[in-house]
Amino acid sequence: METLQALSRLFGVSINTLLGSPRTLVCQSCGMPLSDDILAKNTDGSFNEQYCMWCWDGEGFAQDCTMEEMVEHCLPHMPLGRTDPEACRAYMRSLLPTLGRWKEN
Repeated sequence: METLQALSRLFGVSINTLLGSPRTLVCQSCGMPLSDDILAKNTDGSFNEQYCMWCWDGEGFAQDCTMEEMVEHCLPHMPLGRTDPEACRAYMRSLLPTLGRWKEN
């Protein structure tokens, strides 16, 4: 594991990418699909493969919010959120409880 972490830092890619992307990663806070360019980083510079850079600030969650506040925060960033906000709200309300951040609370 330490070797994979060192290679990840050296090449600036996630461990998931080093392993040929065997998993489809999604932010465990907002549900956004994750790629190396938007993965959060920890304070030591390592990739945090759990969260996007908008949800994780290196040490903790960037937004101290409820699940309902996260739904509203994500809405303007979703294409369907601008045309059918109620459909997006329903989708997010069903998605968020399945994600790690919200399962833990």
